[in-house]
This record gives sequence, C-alpha cells and structure tokens, in this order.
Amino acid sequence: MYIGPAGLAIIGQFQNISGIIQTVSSAGLTNGVVKYTADNAPKSILWSSALRITFIMSLFSAIMLIIFSQYFAGFFLNDKSYYYIFLLFGFTIFFFSINQLLLAVISGLKKIRFYIKINIIQ
Repeated sequence: MYIGPAGLAIIGQFQNISGIIQTVSSAGLTNGVVKYTADNAPKSILWSSALRITFIMSLFSAIMLIIFSQYFAGFFLNDKSYYYIFLLFGFTIFFFSINQLLLAVISGLKKIRFYIKINIIQ
C-alpha cells in the first residue's frame, strides 16, 4: 500500500482513466438521455437504443480492459503488478455503465429527490 504523495498520484491517475473508460463505455449518451427523456421524445425507442449502445460499448470496453490489463497497469499506474485492478474493472464496467444510464433516465424524468437519494447511497 502506498501512503503519501505517491499513493495519491496513483489513485488520481486511476480515477482519471476510469472516468475516461466510463465515458467510452456509455458512449457519452448520458447528457442526451437526460435531455430527450425530459422532452416529449418517444421514451421507449430512446431508452432501448441507449441501452443497446451502452451494452455494445461496455462489451467493447470490457474486452479491451481485460486483454490489455497489464499494458494499462504499466502505462497508467507505472506498475504492471496492478493489472488485476483493470481486470476487475473490465468485468464490472457494464454495471457502471448501466448505473450511469439509469441515473440519466431518473434525472430526465425529473425525479430529483430519488436521484439525490441514490447518489447519497452510492
């Protein structure tokens, strides 16, 4: 375990790369889902399309994370022994993406109290 500036740097680096990967795995759809859910767009078509795209991009991201876990650990965290972090992230990225999509739907439906409660629990 790291303590001090080196540990904070590694954690910060991982948070940055995980944010990028989560954006790729959700295909950057969250803002659009919020907007068009709040509008009078046909919601079933919107949500099913967003779910399909999120599933495909999450699958792609998961495969890349699993295959290149050692490379990512060496490149981003400067230590290949942390490959298991990217491996675990690859197996769970779908759940992060679905979470983002559901939060976007809840936000678009203007259920702010419920949205806040979910964020507090998380």
